Amino acid sequence: MVPSEAFFRKLKEDGILSGGQGETAENAVVINTRSSKIGIAAEYAYVEQICGERDVDWNLQGQRLLTTDDKSKAFDQLYVKLKDGKIKEFWFDITAFHGWEMVELYEEYLKKKKGK
Repeated sequence: MVPSEAFFRKLKEDGILSGGQGETAENAVVINTRSSKIGIAAEYAYVEQICGERDVDWNLQGQRLLTTDDKSKAFDQLYVKLKDGKIKEFWFDITAFHGWEMVELYEEYLKKKKGK
Protein backbone atom coordinates (compact mmCIF):
# COMPACT_ATOMS: atom_id res chain seq x y z
CA MET A 1 0.00 0.00 0.00
CA VAL A 2 1.26 3.46 -0.91
CA PRO A 3 1.69 5.49 2.32
CA SER A 4 -0.66 8.25 1.16
CA GLU A 5 -3.54 5.96 0.08
CA ALA A 6 -5.80 6.77 3.07
CA PHE A 7 -4.98 10.48 2.73
CA PHE A 8 -5.79 10.30 -1.00
CA ARG A 9 -9.18 8.69 -0.30
CA LYS A 10 -9.96 11.40 2.27
CA LEU A 11 -9.03 14.14 -0.20
CA LYS A 12 -11.41 12.67 -2.78
CA GLU A 13 -14.22 12.20 -0.24
CA ASP A 14 -13.87 15.79 1.00
CA GLY A 15 -13.89 17.19 -2.55
CA ILE A 16 -10.36 18.59 -2.30
CA LEU A 17 -9.33 16.65 -5.43
CA SER A 18 -11.55 16.96 -8.50
CA GLY A 19 -11.30 17.67 -12.21
CA GLY A 20 -9.49 15.57 -14.77
CA GLN A 21 -6.62 13.11 -14.90
CA GLY A 22 -3.89 15.77 -15.01
CA GLU A 23 -2.22 14.97 -18.33
CA THR A 24 -2.71 18.53 -19.67
CA ALA A 25 -3.75 21.96 -18.42
CA GLU A 26 -7.18 21.39 -19.98
CA ASN A 27 -7.79 18.27 -17.87
CA ALA A 28 -5.78 19.28 -14.81
CA VAL A 29 -6.44 17.80 -11.40
CA VAL A 30 -8.19 20.59 -9.48
CA ILE A 31 -7.05 21.20 -5.91
CA ASN A 32 -9.93 22.75 -3.92
CA THR A 33 -8.34 24.20 -0.79
CA ARG A 34 -6.97 27.57 0.33
CA SER A 35 -4.19 25.87 2.31
CA SER A 36 -0.96 25.49 0.37
CA LYS A 37 0.18 22.80 2.81
CA ILE A 38 -2.86 20.65 2.06
CA GLY A 39 -2.70 21.54 -1.63
CA ILE A 40 0.92 20.51 -2.07
CA ALA A 41 0.37 17.33 -0.05
CA ALA A 42 -2.63 16.57 -2.28
CA GLU A 43 -0.49 16.90 -5.40
CA TYR A 44 2.05 14.39 -4.13
CA ALA A 45 -0.68 12.02 -2.87
CA TYR A 46 -2.19 12.08 -6.37
CA VAL A 47 1.14 11.32 -8.05
CA GLU A 48 1.74 8.47 -5.59
CA GLN A 49 -1.66 6.97 -6.44
CA ILE A 50 -0.67 6.88 -10.11
CA CYS A 51 3.07 6.16 -9.96
CA GLY A 52 3.73 4.47 -6.61
CA GLU A 53 5.98 5.47 -3.76
CA ARG A 54 8.13 8.58 -4.09
CA ASP A 55 11.91 7.96 -4.19
CA VAL A 56 11.20 4.27 -4.81
CA ASP A 57 9.01 4.16 -7.92
CA TRP A 58 9.51 7.73 -9.09
CA ASN A 59 11.49 10.92 -8.45
CA LEU A 60 10.55 14.53 -8.99
CA GLN A 61 12.50 15.86 -11.98
CA GLY A 62 11.06 19.33 -12.25
CA GLN A 63 8.24 21.67 -11.39
CA ARG A 64 6.84 24.84 -12.94
CA LEU A 65 4.29 27.39 -11.80
CA LEU A 66 2.23 28.68 -14.70
CA THR A 67 -0.66 31.12 -14.97
CA THR A 68 -3.09 31.89 -17.74
CA ASP A 69 -2.47 35.12 -19.63
CA ASP A 70 -5.22 36.90 -17.71
CA LYS A 71 -3.89 35.48 -14.37
CA SER A 72 -7.30 33.93 -13.64
CA LYS A 73 -5.87 30.42 -13.20
CA ALA A 74 -2.67 29.05 -11.71
CA PHE A 75 -1.19 25.65 -12.49
CA ASP A 76 1.54 23.54 -10.96
CA GLN A 77 3.19 21.30 -13.55
CA LEU A 78 5.23 18.39 -12.18
CA TYR A 79 7.63 16.20 -14.12
CA VAL A 80 8.43 12.84 -12.57
CA LYS A 81 10.88 10.19 -13.66
CA LEU A 82 9.59 6.66 -13.28
CA LYS A 83 11.92 3.83 -12.31
CA ASP A 84 11.78 2.54 -15.91
CA GLY A 85 13.29 5.90 -16.99
CA LYS A 86 10.13 7.33 -18.57
CA ILE A 87 9.12 10.92 -17.79
CA LYS A 88 5.50 11.60 -16.87
CA GLU A 89 3.96 15.03 -16.37
CA PHE A 90 1.11 16.08 -14.15
CA TRP A 91 -0.93 19.28 -14.23
CA PHE A 92 -2.66 20.64 -11.14
CA ASP A 93 -5.03 23.61 -11.07
CA ILE A 94 -3.90 25.36 -7.88
CA THR A 95 -5.97 28.52 -8.36
CA ALA A 96 -7.84 27.92 -5.10
CA PHE A 97 -4.72 28.17 -2.94
CA HIS A 98 -2.13 29.97 -5.03
CA GLY A 99 -1.24 33.24 -3.33
CA TRP A 100 -3.71 32.93 -0.43
CA GLU A 101 -1.09 32.47 2.26
CA MET A 102 0.48 35.80 1.35
CA VAL A 103 -2.94 37.47 1.58
CA GLU A 104 -3.58 35.88 4.97
CA LEU A 105 -0.14 36.88 6.27
CA TYR A 106 -0.72 40.47 5.13
CA GLU A 107 -4.15 40.55 6.80
CA GLU A 108 -2.60 39.23 10.02
CA TYR A 109 0.10 41.92 9.80
CA LEU A 110 -2.53 44.65 9.38
CA LYS A 111 -4.51 43.37 12.39
CA LYS A 112 -1.38 43.40 14.55
CA LYS A 113 -0.42 46.85 13.33
CA LYS A 114 -3.91 48.19 14.07
CA GLY A 115 -3.82 46.68 17.56
CA LYS A 116 -0.64 48.60 18.50
